[in-house]
Formats: sequence, structure tokens, C-alpha cells
Amino acid sequence: NEDLINAYRALQEQDTAVFDVLWPMLRNHDGGLYYLVRDLYNAHAEDDIESEIDELIGPGVLLSGADTRFHWQGPLLRAAWFIYLMVTCFNGLYRVNRSGAFNTPMGDKVSFSHHNIDDAVRVLRGGMLSRKHCKIELRSVDFSAITPAAGDFWYVDPPYAPVSETANFVSHTAQGFGYTDQIRLRDFCMSLNGLDIRWMQTNSDVQMIRELYYYQGIRIEQISAPRTIAANGDRSDAAELIIRNS
Repeated sequence: NEDLINAYRALQEQDTAVFDVLWPMLRNHDGGLYYLVRDLYNAHAEDDIESEIDELIGPGVLLSGADTRFHWQGPLLRAAWFIYLMVTCFNGLYRVNRSGAFNTPMGDKVSFSHHNIDDAVRVLRGGMLSRKHCKIELRSVDFSAITPAAGDFWYVDPPYAPVSETANFVSHTAQGFGYTDQIRLRDFCMSLNGLDIRWMQTNSDVQMIRELYYYQGIRIEQISAPRTIAANGDRSDAAELIIRNS
């Protein structure tokens, strides 16, 4: 997800500017603002937004600090939009249609106060501060484009295999992540075994995944994991698999 990586990069490099842009949107959040931001986000309007600023944050609402208008453009603005939409959409679900447009509706249980927004800002800033002092490279590429190195540990968290015909959400990107992608991922994981690399994957507990990873030396364990999203309202724990090579 390119926008997720862009958001991490923006927070890593310009966290104060991101929060300066994000705060007025959270403070003025309502249905009209949510769908305006979603439309602008889908239109990739972040590079030409000057005329929309007052409508976006409310008439006469200005940000504190210098160079305010500069912050309302480009990757930094797109990062703020992304975070705002993730915080306020239904269940924090990132879902796109076949054209790649984000189409999750607004959540119906979103409320903010100065207190809980400030707490969230402190947590995010703390996480970004720790990342600034680490050699972390953020990239948005297919897993096969990463070059493995001996001694690595790989944690693999793909879109989960469908557990039924209705519970088959893989629309994190316009391309989806289907059976052939699961096979590609299996082959990639198997290729790591001879490179002195340990890896661990999480996936849904379905027969297809168990069969794909039924290899000597591969450990498959079932766990129960809480669910935060369910189409039928059933949020009881779901069976998942931890798959690893050691």
C-alpha cells in the first residue's frame, strides 16, 4: 500500500507538520468533511488544493506556525488525509474498488476530544521518534522485489486467504491477492529456507493454506485471534495459523 508507506515516511521525516495538518480535520470532523476528504483523496488532488483549504478545515480556521499553506500540498497532505480517513472510517478498514478508489464509508461511532487526540499524537510521535534513530527503510514493492540476506528474520503478513465464499476480503489494493499470489508467496518463503533466514507467516486457518505449506521442516500452529471486523456482526475469536520454518 503506497499510501500507508507514504504516511509512515511523512511521520518519520515531518511528524510535526503532519499533525499540524491532521489536527484541524479531526477537530472539525463530520460527515460532510469525511466525504469531501475521501473524494479529494481518490482524485489525487493533493498537489492542487489551495482553493479547497477553507472548505476542508472550516472558514477562518488557520493552522498555527509558519508556512501553513506549504503543508497543504503533496505527500505530506496525502499522509494526513490517509490517517484522517483511517481514524474516522468504518472500523479502520482500508478497502478499494477495482479502480483503486478508497470506498469505505464513514464510521458511526467516531468521537474526539482534545484529550484523546493529544494522547494519540503522543503515541504516534513516540513511535516515530524511535524510528528516526533506527536504520529503517520503508518501501512499497512486491515482496519478490526485496533481496533476502543471510541472518534476516522475515515476518510475513499477507492478505488472508478466504475462509468462505462471503468472508473473502482481499481488496486492500485494486489488484487483490488471490490464490496465485498465495502460491508465489509460498514459493518465496520456501526459497528463504536455504539462505540461513528464519521466517514466520500469519494467515487464515483454511485447508488451502495448510496444503500449501505442508513441507518437512515447516511448523504450522493454530491460534485464536480476536476479530475487529465482521460482516455479520459476529466478532468472536477466529482461528488463524502461524507458519514458520523453525
